[in-house]
Amino acid sequence: MLQLKDRAVLITGAKGGLGTYVTKAFLCAGAGVSGVSRSIQASDFDHPGFHPVAAELAGGEAARKVVDSVLAKWNRLDAVVHLVGGFAGGKGVEDTDDATVERMLDMNFRSAFYIFRAALPAMRAQRSGRILAIGSRAAQDPQSGLAAY
Repeated sequence: MLQLKDRAVLITGAKGGLGTYVTKAFLCAGAGVSGVSRSIQASDFDHPGFHPVAAELAGGEAARKVVDSVLAKWNRLDAVVHLVGGFAGGKGVEDTDDATVERMLDMNFRSAFYIFRAALPAMRAQRSGRILAIGSRAAQDPQSGLAAY
């Protein structure tokens, strides 16, 4: 198994289905994990290497605060695993309202942009780091009725 002792990993969407699995895997590999979710708390992962960061990545300032929290805890940021996303479907382009499009952009694009932008300066300063973004299968196999998604 890969050993990640002395590595700090930021996982967005850490409390979701996939996020729970990914967070546990990084903790088992020895990484210090800062898990981000709206309602995350220390009791969600009973592990000394877990650092909860309750936040929503709705803007650049929120993302900077998340990264600042990670750096304050671990003094480094070795990886960002971005799992935040959401789904709105069932309508075609002509029937999709603006609010739905904005919500999908916030969850599926802007959250990634903001957290990556916030993380890059720390990674560049330490001259290393990795960014991993997990997307939906729908990106490779689009279906009708998923215009906003």
